[in-house]
Amino acid sequence: MGVKELTDLAIDPATGDYVYTALKLSDGLTALPKGYSKLNTLDLSNNKLGDQLDGLAEIASLTDLNLASNGIEALTLPSLPVLQQLTLASNLLVNPPPLSSLPSLTSLDLSSNKISEFSDGTLGQAAKLTKLVLRGNALTSTKGIGACSSLRTLDVGANQLTSLDDLSTLVALATLNVSSNQ
Repeated sequence: MGVKELTDLAIDPATGDYVYTALKLSDGLTALPKGYSKLNTLDLSNNKLGDQLDGLAEIASLTDLNLASNGIEALTLPSLPVLQQLTLASNLLVNPPPLSSLPSLTSLDLSSNKISEFSDGTLGQAAKLTKLVLRGNALTSTKGIGACSSLRTLDVGANQLTSLDDLSTLVALATLNVSSNQ
């Protein structure tokens, strides 16, 4: 396994052991590494994990998870109660993952996937979501995004949008990118 970067060494108050709270791994991984249950930040971008994400539930302390460029086609996430940032860019997702198991999520990057629409309620499950990046997908409509009433930043550039639907409820929206659509 190629370790690119281990950072943020801390002491576990329960055991007195040294633990890494931030880890970046890449070397063509095909499964999640074991033994990192105290991590806050995990960057597994540019691997070959696909849908092999068993073990994520063991890292309940995660606040930042990057799974970009892993060939992920479908994803159901375990309960990650303190996860704030999730990056799933440059995968093969056709549908966004359910977000009900991520109550603290504030930032979601789903750019460069194959998402064409949102099923009712998917984004409404992320009550704290303030940033949503959907750039470079196959969106033909923004229907369903309006359920995310806390959004402050929305990037739907480089899609196939011809109109903006269901965004009038986004009263906190400060930044909207719709460039490079039809």
